[in-house]
Amino acid sequence: MHRKIFWVSSALIPVDKPIISLYYDRMINRQTSDSPGTNTVAPNLSAEGIICGLNTRIMGRQVYCHPVLSSTMDEALRLAESGSPEGTLVTAEAQTKGRGRLGRAWVSPVGNGMYFSLLLRPAWPATVTPLLTLLSAVALAETLQDAAGIDCRIKWPNDILVNGRKLAGILLESRVAKECVEFVILGIGLNIAPLSGELSSTAIGLSEVAVGNCGRSVLLQAFLRVFERRYFSVSDCGWSVVLREWERRSAVAGCRVSFDSGGKRLTATALGLADDGGLMLALDDGRVIKRVAGEIYL
Repeated sequence: MHRKIFWVSSALIPVDKPIISLYYDRMINRQTSDSPGTNTVAPNLSAEGIICGLNTRIMGRQVYCHPVLSSTMDEALRLAESGSPEGTLVTAEAQTKGRGRLGRAWVSPVGNGMYFSLLLRPAWPATVTPLLTLLSAVALAETLQDAAGIDCRIKWPNDILVNGRKLAGILLESRVAKECVEFVILGIGLNIAPLSGELSSTAIGLSEVAVGNCGRSVLLQAFLRVFERRYFSVSDCGWSVVLREWERRSAVAGCRVSFDSGGKRLTATALGLADDGGLMLALDDGRVIKRVAGEIYL
């Protein structure tokens, strides 16, 4: 029996393989190394390279790789609304309107990092969505430690730090219907090359701290495996394992922090996580409060 095939950007893909949409841009694909041990970040991520040997159940089984997007979050949202399945992955070599938490811009030029979004459709109540942020941070920190030998710390709720400088950021956006999650889009921006200018004092690139060479495709595959394992384990083990692992990797537990509240900058000591993922803080006046959103400063 003959297998049907179809064309996807000049590539013949058997229909019994995961669906792939691969976009190629010769101007962006000009570099020759895919190792974070160098200052260039290339060749471009490819859907074939990500899927080959991935061995996940659903994460990354449908992949869209773009040279440039306004934002991988926007494209993942479009795919979610069109009915794409859970685990759909969107990557971009550059973003023109990359964004992070609290409406901040995420600088994401060609050759500096890895930018991707993952579509999730968890059968969970909307109230536990903040915990998915913590799970994502734990999975990324675990991946970076295992694949690149980096001892990462997590700044509440989801910044990945190395030596006090930001290596990666995580953004979650969700759509809720009748108190249930319709879908969640997980976005991650990972600095690969060293950053220049004023960002160099607060951010760090993977190439500056990685032990050995680990290509972006390998790193992304490793993350998808770790994330999927922790994602599905919640059904069996609950969230307590995630919370304990987050606290073990915390950059803030026991530290003095500051935050803005009611137009004032307050200081406190970070105690740990509440069961819902909020950060427990001991104020200087003796009160203990829970912060569930916003920013803290070390």
